[in-house]
Amino acid sequence: MSTNNPTRSLLDAPLAPLAALTIWQPWASAIMLGKDVENRHWYTPHRGPLIIHAGSTRQSLEWQEEVEEMLGFAVPDPLPFGAALGIVDVVDCVASTTKAGRELRRKTAWASADSNYYFVLANRRPFPQPIPLKGSQGLFRVSDPTVLAAASLLL
Repeated sequence: MSTNNPTRSLLDAPLAPLAALTIWQPWASAIMLGKDVENRHWYTPHRGPLIIHAGSTRQSLEWQEEVEEMLGFAVPDPLPFGAALGIVDVVDCVASTTKAGRELRRKTAWASADSNYYFVLANRRPFPQPIPLKGSQGLFRVSDPTVLAAASLLL
């Protein structure tokens, strides 16, 4: 007797954990709305899908007006906190002191001269709604089934 069921849903299969990064608001929402560089002081070898997690801290909200000016429109109000917002692809990690880093600063206002590395982002895929999720420092693995199911629809 075969155990293969052709009507079984893709979402019934176990989903592999995905990499994620917690980012303070309003920067996390800015990424999902068009920010194409994430400034970091550390290098990552990670390339490919990355879940953007909005941290729970409200410490950097004084930057909201500047972020909105750079985007050219308002970020969501209220901003989501403590939630996965969607997926982006990390296509490169560029040292700010290199020729490529200097070129990136000329190309996009999002690359800050104060950072050591630029995570170059592309292919934003926001979730229909923010999904509550506990974050962590640095890159971390997400195995939450709700987040992974939503992500599988966007990959």
